[in-house]
Amino acid sequence: MSKILIPTDFSENSLNQLDNFIQNYEGEGFECVLMFSDFLDDSITDLLFYSQTKFLKEKMPENVGEFRVKLGKAEILREGMDVTVISYGSTLRIVEEAAEQLEVLGIDIEIIDPQTFLPFDLDNLCVQSLKKTNKLLVVGEDVPGGSSAFILQQVLEHQNGYQFLDGQPHTLTAKPHRTPYGSDGDYFTKPSVDDVVESVYAMMNDSFPNKFPKLF
Repeated sequence: MSKILIPTDFSENSLNQLDNFIQNYEGEGFECVLMFSDFLDDSITDLLFYSQTKFLKEKMPENVGEFRVKLGKAEILREGMDVTVISYGSTLRIVEEAAEQLEVLGIDIEIIDPQTFLPFDLDNLCVQSLKKTNKLLVVGEDVPGGSSAFILQQVLEHQNGYQFLDGQPHTLTAKPHRTPYGSDGDYFTKPSVDDVVESVYAMMNDSFPNKFPKLF
């Protein structure tokens, strides 16, 4: 997933950059988000980004620039009862695909997108979910000890989520090396749907070995 940062301050130059980008964009997987902050008198922040996800094709949205994503507002993308899965960016689609396969296996995961890291989940949706599921998996495309570790620290320490765990929390990240070139490099380096399914199933096996016997 690639990102281009465009400084925005509602100046004529910034708006012209956005308009030029929209008019000339010919890629696939278009997403454009304006982030606003209550902490800045509801004024726009200095970050505008779009992401281009390879191999995905979507229709051009009709409301570009007309919706807001507040900083620190996490979102529950799928409600579930068994495992809380927190993810972001390109791995969200992978987690959502894995959720469908896990449902066939009798496992119902809750998916949360924190949307921003600073500030992080001001409404404490992550710990509220953890109170319900008692199991936590963080999935990210960063290397071990990167953003997934930050999310884990925020949920367990700052939101005191540790007290609601009934098993070891887990992270699922990219491998600890530079991503090789091409789609094969992404598949073998970054988390896949199979990786998510196996990780969640293993967590359920730890808690309910009779109901969820080992896959291998």
